[in-house]
Amino acid sequence: MGHRVVPPCGQFDIVSNLRVTELIDFNNAMWDADALAQYFDTNTAVAILTMPLSSQWPTDKLYWFLNKSGVFSMKSGYWLALLGHNTEADSFESVEIEKLWRLVWNVLDLPKLCQFLWRLCKGSLASKAVLYNRYCVLSSTCDRCGNDNETVFHSLYDCPKAMIIWEKHAAHSLLVDAPRESFPEFFSWIHGHTTNEEFASICATLWAAWFYRHKQVFEGDDGDPVKLATNFNRLVTKYNVFSSKIFRAKDDEDSD
Repeated sequence: MGHRVVPPCGQFDIVSNLRVTELIDFNNAMWDADALAQYFDTNTAVAILTMPLSSQWPTDKLYWFLNKSGVFSMKSGYWLALLGHNTEADSFESVEIEKLWRLVWNVLDLPKLCQFLWRLCKGSLASKAVLYNRYCVLSSTCDRCGNDNETVFHSLYDCPKAMIIWEKHAAHSLLVDAPRESFPEFFSWIHGHTTNEEFASICATLWAAWFYRHKQVFEGDDGDPVKLATNFNRLVTKYNVFSSKIFRAKDDEDSD
């Protein structure tokens, strides 16, 4: 409650030194409506009044939101600096996120593919929409089809150029029903409706679709997207087989 108030536009000089504690009526355990009306416009004051207050008046304490313990770590600080705070995974429940990461790393062995999916779920893939929201480009229009806002979903699936790949994929009809609110929800739903092999194939094809998008946008290379996706699927399958043999052999040695 000792935090500085961030004022609405045009009122910084008035409330630059105002603290949250000065907006609370402690005697009646409620917001001070008169103080809010004095410093804020009507809509802002009403919004503040809807925020519940604790009846116990706990002491303020620092809490680092990226760690369960609330304690800052260099690792979490690094990833915050790298990816930023506003990511798709932030909207997913933390318990579900943990399940998702275990799912990705347990079902898929290829590190580069896992890294791609991790970036996908964290919302850090540089689609035009993401770059536009970060003020890096002047338009979010898809460079390939020119018709849509290029979200990551668009670049990987909805774009007609990407759809060439999915029309040949066995899971094409399944993906039509998959949720689109976020990629964490998308992956969780897909895994619940497929076998591990099918799930790995879908992930490999998403990876191929992103690679194909880069080839087109930055190299002007249309190539054969279906052949490219087939090669990506073959790579993932071979690596999974190779990895299972290696780790099985190591487990056998350890048991001996």
